[in-house]
Amino acid sequence: MADEHNPGRGRAERCDITKELNELSVKATESFGGEILGVDLTEGKEGILIHEVNSTTEFKNNVPVAGVDIAGLIVQYMVRKAKQ
Repeated sequence: MADEHNPGRGRAERCDITKELNELSVKATESFGGEILGVDLTEGKEGILIHEVNSTTEFKNNVPVAGVDIAGLIVQYMVRKAKQ
């Protein structure tokens, strides 16, 4: 049975990146001292909940939904960092 809440094993759904969602994701990433991390969130009655921060991101199901070349963006970021 697929885990619907884990895009690596289930399905991904498009959502708008709100200011709150962006701030929570950035704070979660910064709290772990990382630069490229996967932040897993769910939304429920209590609001948005961060339930996992991953050092290895799995985004294969997110690319078609988001229409964003995530791997390409990571490579571009790393190239910029290497040139600094």
